[in-house]
Amino acid sequence: MKYVNRAQNWGVHNSQMLVDIFHQADPTRPVSGGSNDGGIKSGMIDTYDLIGVNYLSEEYDKLHERYPNKIVFGSETASTVSSRGCYYFPTKESAGINLKTYQVSSYDLDHTPNGDYPDKEFLAQENKPWLIGEYIWTGLDYLGEPSPFNRGTPARSSYFGCIDLAGLKKDRFYLYQSHWSKTPVLHLLPHWNWEGTEGKTIPVYCYTNYPKVELFVNGKSQGIQTHSTDNAWSRYRLMWNKVIYQPGELKAVAYDQEGNKVDETVIRTAGEEYSIKLTPSQTTLQAGHKNLSFVTVEVMDSKGVLCPKAQDLLFFDTTGAVKVKAACNGDATSQTAFSSTYMRVFNGKMVLIVEGTDSTSSGTLTVYGNKLKTAKVNFTNCP
Repeated sequence: MKYVNRAQNWGVHNSQMLVDIFHQADPTRPVSGGSNDGGIKSGMIDTYDLIGVNYLSEEYDKLHERYPNKIVFGSETASTVSSRGCYYFPTKESAGINLKTYQVSSYDLDHTPNGDYPDKEFLAQENKPWLIGEYIWTGLDYLGEPSPFNRGTPARSSYFGCIDLAGLKKDRFYLYQSHWSKTPVLHLLPHWNWEGTEGKTIPVYCYTNYPKVELFVNGKSQGIQTHSTDNAWSRYRLMWNKVIYQPGELKAVAYDQEGNKVDETVIRTAGEEYSIKLTPSQTTLQAGHKNLSFVTVEVMDSKGVLCPKAQDLLFFDTTGAVKVKAACNGDATSQTAFSSTYMRVFNGKMVLIVEGTDSTSSGTLTVYGNKLKTAKVNFTNCP
């Protein structure tokens, strides 16, 4: 092996040494790494078979010119931050950080100083066949690193994920899905419970891969939007920025290129909290702690509409051959232990993880609290 002189550049030396070790262990696979600006300037990036760069979308073209025969990719991108179900105004880049609640707007325009909103990275990667994609930071929220809030924050987890710590999808999940997937996507935001703002404007966004979408408020059209090339935002999200709020029904209708209606989605204004809804991922479990059921808990009004601002404290008990393994509401600021027998829902939702015991008999999960209608779900344990 030939290495760069250690005194000349310790980082390049170590990188080349590791790449060579990997090549010796498995000569069939290329080796890469994630480099920031320092890795490019030092020459460390020269040691890679595949060129991975972090938060440097503006450098993609220059890197391709420098390495015309190597594949380039975003090894760490975006660092967009958001809190599921929280929406703050004004809706402009990096303006949705709330220091009173320690939450971040889910309009998906906020990011760390080194990062970007998702659409900017999408645009940087378009029409570049030599650039194979991106690894977003991050897919899921995780414990620690509570950026954009630092020392002194009450948060225990990150805000980076497009899926929260409980495994619940944030709005941003659907933005990525609409861009990356062939699955039909028609997702509206925000929620439609804005008591006290009647007659004022509420920006409405739609993440979709349909070509045309018409927005309605209580049956009245707010106009048809299509993706445009005006800027990164309008290219990947549809926006009605001056919708006058009135409670009732917010509906998006999607059309194909010929103008035929192909899909619709509706958000309704919720009334007072009334009941608890439980949706288990499965109700049949293998005995002996061999698998789990993830139970989504939602607070609903009397008509079965999700209460998007609900913060009710709920309790959960089990009887028979099941037990609650953990609970999480996805709130980065929650200090309630995952092993607790109680927890507040966060913006109407949380998740309970239920595990079977060694017994092959049945069991029941009961969730209750705050004068809400109690909910139960029965499980069966199989050998």
